[in-house]
Order: sequence, then C-alpha cells, then structure tokens
Amino acid sequence: MLIFPPMSRQPSPADRSAATSAPWSLPSADVTVQPTCAEEVFAEIYWTNAWNGSDSVSGTGSDFVQTRIIAREIPVLCASLGVRTLLDVPCGDFHWMSRVDLSGVEYTGADVVDDIVSRNQRQHSRKGVRFRRLNLIQDRLPRVDLILCRDCLVHLPFS
Repeated sequence: MLIFPPMSRQPSPADRSAATSAPWSLPSADVTVQPTCAEEVFAEIYWTNAWNGSDSVSGTGSDFVQTRIIAREIPVLCASLGVRTLLDVPCGDFHWMSRVDLSGVEYTGADVVDDIVSRNQRQHSRKGVRFRRLNLIQDRLPRVDLILCRDCLVHLPFS
C-alpha cells in the first residue's frame, strides 16, 4: 500500500518543469492519504520525486549506477532470443533505458502517468522507439516478443 503527501492541487506548469530536472525536493505534509487509482498514486510520486532519485524521478533504482548491468545485457538478451518487439512497462521517465542500444528492436515504453508518457514522447521518440499510456493491471497488453517489467510488482497491492 502506498501512502504519500496528498495532492492538494493540480500541478502547475512550474511544477511540471521542476519534475523534469534535478535536484528535486519533497514537499512537507502533515497528512497522508491513499489515492484511489494507480495513475493518481504514480503521478504524485512523479511530481514530488517521492522516491528521492537524484538522476531519475523513477527512483534510485533507475540511476545509471544501479542499471549499468541490465542496460548492457538487454541488447544481448534481445539478440540471443531474436526479440524484435519489446514492451517496457512501466517505463517511467526512460532515464536509464535512453542509454540502451535498441538497434533492431521496436521499443514501446508504457506508463500509467500521462505526463511521463507525454514527456517521453517529446524527448525520446524516434524511429523504433515510441511511448503510450497503459495501465498494466487493467489494460490489454500489446502483443510483443518480450515484456520488461522491472521494479514494478513490488508496488502493487497483494489483493
């Protein structure tokens, strides 16, 4: 169960700008709430950098130091398995994946947070790399050769 400071207002353009550059600071709050949907939960985490990532709003597990081995091994795995299509869900801010060699693979990054998807589309979309909004619990997943679902399942409720 995720508990975090309540979103008392919609993020302003200044908030949105701050969420895309480091360093971030967490707002203080005396009250905690439990949002009603995954998008609210993860949007709040994104806007407040609640996981305290210094490099990535997706948290410290998405920093380059933490991902250096998987970033090196994904192309090897894709080549050895003949992977042509890859779904990365949740893709978060695409921070570490932006350094992965995706040659020969059609990459789809998906996330439940619209603002992350929009930002990724603006900053990272190119031939063979696209982003879309997707709720991995409720939405039908696209047919692909390989699904990368890293650091996600630990955030889901047991129910």
